[in-house]
Amino acid sequence: MNGYPAQEMLERAKEWASGDDRISAALVYGSVATGRADEWSDLDLLVVTAGDREEVWAERQQIADRVLGGEGCVWAGEVSHQRPYRYAAYRADAAQLDLTMDDGRAKPWRGLADGFVAILDRDDIVAKLRADFEGWKPLEPDVEVSDGATWVWLKYLAGRLRRGQHWMVRCGLVSLAYERIVPLLGVSPNAVETALPAELRTRLHGAIAVRRGGRRTDPSAPSDGRTVRRRARPLVPANRAGPTGPSAGARDPGPHRQAVIGATGAIGCDRARQPISGGPSTRSPASLRTMPWDRDSLIAAVAAEGRDVDLSDAVRRSGWESVVLETRDGWILRFPRPHVAFEREVALLRRIAGRLPARTPVIVWTGERTKFAAYRKLNGCVFDVEAYRRAPSHQRDRLARSLAGFLVAMHAVLTPGEIAELGIPGGGDSDDAQILDRLDRVPRVVRHDVETLLAEIAALRRERAELGRPVVLHDDFHFGNVVLDGPVGYLVGVWDFSCVRMGDPSEDLRYLAGGPVDLLDRVAHAYEQLSGRHVDTRVATMAHRHEVVSDALDLDEPETLVDVVTRWRVADACAS
Repeated sequence: MNGYPAQEMLERAKEWASGDDRISAALVYGSVATGRADEWSDLDLLVVTAGDREEVWAERQQIADRVLGGEGCVWAGEVSHQRPYRYAAYRADAAQLDLTMDDGRAKPWRGLADGFVAILDRDDIVAKLRADFEGWKPLEPDVEVSDGATWVWLKYLAGRLRRGQHWMVRCGLVSLAYERIVPLLGVSPNAVETALPAELRTRLHGAIAVRRGGRRTDPSAPSDGRTVRRRARPLVPANRAGPTGPSAGARDPGPHRQAVIGATGAIGCDRARQPISGGPSTRSPASLRTMPWDRDSLIAAVAAEGRDVDLSDAVRRSGWESVVLETRDGWILRFPRPHVAFEREVALLRRIAGRLPARTPVIVWTGERTKFAAYRKLNGCVFDVEAYRRAPSHQRDRLARSLAGFLVAMHAVLTPGEIAELGIPGGGDSDDAQILDRLDRVPRVVRHDVETLLAEIAALRRERAELGRPVVLHDDFHFGNVVLDGPVGYLVGVWDFSCVRMGDPSEDLRYLAGGPVDLLDRVAHAYEQLSGRHVDTRVATMAHRHEVVSDALDLDEPETLVDVVTRWRVADACAS
């Protein structure tokens, strides 16, 4: 089987568990369940026995051998410092199985709270577990630090320091930061590598280039000329520490240390490495790289309009659909890229003002000499994925219902006459043709997967087209284009309407397919309750994958599809 070791172990675990009548349920959690697995990932497997735990536990070595496959495990042992009935086993190539056993029902704990997938459920174990999670809360990080082994560890390090064992102390402080300090910030240690704000990363990269003798004049642009943010990864923005813009009128995010941000509109249809589309693709990587306006040129263009705007500390931001200036007093000055239907977006924003359940940009004025729009920033909080994973079910539902409520309203915001008057484009399959034309650039090991994806999304779209008329899609609905009233709060603002088109409502949920495992289902359920119209999560997932492939080819990065497609295989294996 092609794929990561964790994927191969997953298949063997399913085969073993389904053939053992003593097993009530088998749940996979960790990176495999959340779609973040790679070749170094282990398989986190929780088995629930039906009253026979001691008997099954006695066979843990044989079970590990079977799941690991190959030559079986070369080292195994109980993980005594973690929860009971926990067993770690390693293969000669370092592939790892973490096996945990519960009896009767699965116990809620932090590992499962981050997301899990059932590969076997004979006795409604999952339903019972979700019910148990309703009133469950993880131990607060500060309590965990105060009551755990932190102070014992510090005393140990102090003793080593007095003895002059500096190397051990340095190693120990790294462990202290990882296991104790990082959780105090409300961040999972496993996510800390992606928690650095994009703006700070850009400044650091720029500083490194200067230190190495680089001559980049624009630190916001990578050395290859591409824009800083690319379209395929975070549906969910990285956790940020500290404000990124004026916060007047925004709710205080409080102890979550969540940024208060504004609607810059700079990203455009930028999915920041996570994309898709069902309609024709007009974006051009060349236009991203050749946009001639640097910060000084943009400031000069605004100044030429004779408006009273303080541009002294304006910040330039760049995305797929636009380049913007953000002023310190809350103005957003958005310059469209050549392929964007700027006049239509301005007309649309003016038409829908006040007609949706969340704030949208209100165009105050537009440039007469140069094409750009001016509006006030929308303030609010960015979505915090780690806080979401810790949040109770009712809070997750509140967020999901607000997202669904906006989409329901958006999909019905225009009359047929307004749609025709504004010239809202329809969907299409030109992206399919573009992918097919470049299929020979897709790595051979995943080319069949891409062909299968194209066939499935085409079939799904034909099937959906027969079920109902298309609606007005926002078509860029992801957490980079919205603000909430709290880190896991209610939707209060949405921007970037440059990608609006007609299409299947299911495709407006596609970016949710890359987030927490339950969010897509919650939003789809709320959408159907509010509208009475069915949305298909499989369409959303396939549409998302379709756009990831398209973007990888647009960015001339087809080699990235090997890892991406392998993760999809794991996700599909978990869901089957």
